[in-house]
Amino acid sequence: MREKLESIFNKHKEIIIIILITVAIGILLYKTYYSKLTVPKNVVIDIIPSQTEETKKYVEPQQLRSLIMVHIAGEVRRPGVYKIVDATRLVDLIKEAGGMTEKSDLTDINLAMQLHDGQKIIIPSAGMISSETQGVSSGTKSSSAVININQATCEQLQDIPGIGKKYAENIIKYREANGYFKSYDDLRKVKGIGKKRIEKIKELSVLN
Repeated sequence: MREKLESIFNKHKEIIIIILITVAIGILLYKTYYSKLTVPKNVVIDIIPSQTEETKKYVEPQQLRSLIMVHIAGEVRRPGVYKIVDATRLVDLIKEAGGMTEKSDLTDINLAMQLHDGQKIIIPSAGMISSETQGVSSGTKSSSAVININQATCEQLQDIPGIGKKYAENIIKYREANGYFKSYDDLRKVKGIGKKRIEKIKELSVLN
């Protein structure tokens, strides 16, 4: 039997060797190709879809918001101009600026205020006049507090002399329909607000 097998092998030796080599190459190629298709463990793949109409709904809202430039100065550790996401809260910008100094005074500062392009925020020190905070007032009733016309709520607007509930509601309606006020002259487009009333409003408000 052994002699018979040896005879067959010797007779077809070249064919058998070719078959074995072919099988070995096939196995090697299969392993190489399969390893490329396998994702290694502990590897995280981040996929950011293109922002088409179909994919926008799957992207986090913050990814779709535009970037803005905001200037923060005063009692922060790293004052300067920062590029941030639109509608970022003031408290987050302060963190980016290294936090507040020991001299800072947040009595009249609204840390929850949303920021928009082109704003300048000044974090005051103790004793600094509130009007120097450039419209980051908390909106509490105070003779020196400054209200941001473009950010204030209906209740906060009523803290401004000459602005009652009716005028405050009209300001909010105009703002929602037309966007932020670019100048105090724009306030004349609000029903019931004239030149004399605007002069009073200017004293305790900003448009930043």
